[in-house]
Amino acid sequence: MTFTKTIKSLIGAAALTVIASVSSAATATFAELNSTGSVTYIGSGPTSTFTGSATASLYGDTSVARDYALNYNFTANIAGQSRSLVGTYGIGSFSIDSLLPAVASLPSSGSQNLGGLTLSYENMMATSSTTASVDYTLALGTDLTAFLRDELGFGSSKGTFTGTYSLNATLTADVETAAAVPLPAAAPLLVFGVGGLAAFGRKRRKNRAKAA
Repeated sequence: MTFTKTIKSLIGAAALTVIASVSSAATATFAELNSTGSVTYIGSGPTSTFTGSATASLYGDTSVARDYALNYNFTANIAGQSRSLVGTYGIGSFSIDSLLPAVASLPSSGSQNLGGLTLSYENMMATSSTTASVDYTLALGTDLTAFLRDELGFGSSKGTFTGTYSLNATLTADVETAAAVPLPAAAPLLVFGVGGLAAFGRKRRKNRAKAA
């Protein structure tokens, strides 16, 4: 094998290695919230009350600041009708860990008025280092109930209805991942390159022996 062919085969193997290390973006989930419960809708307000339980989970390295997106899938079943709200919002760059101290400082039960809604909760606890659960009641005022009613398409009924709901929400972000290269594609070039180098070395040794 000539020196030129050997170099070409080695370059081919090296190029394939470089291609294998090129990163591409993939979306990963770093936090998830799942909640289910019952809902009471009072059309004369309108007002609505959601009573249920939720579990939250963390995944992967949550100490890194990333550009997170909030993805939600909310489904309500009221008066024999089922409606869903599904969407994604970009919510900026931050680290999830930076938010945890504020959550950890909350008592295990309490009430918060958040402007247009009142959250009452109890039994908030960490079930592991990466999971937590809570029971809650969420009371929505007129504006938020009307917005939710219109978005779900339940109309403007003045009656009182009860039903059930479920919510899945996730925080996702793009992460860099190495593009995998199948072994059968990489091995021939690598073996060919190393074998070529060995052959070239043997040929040079033979040439030196003849010259001696």
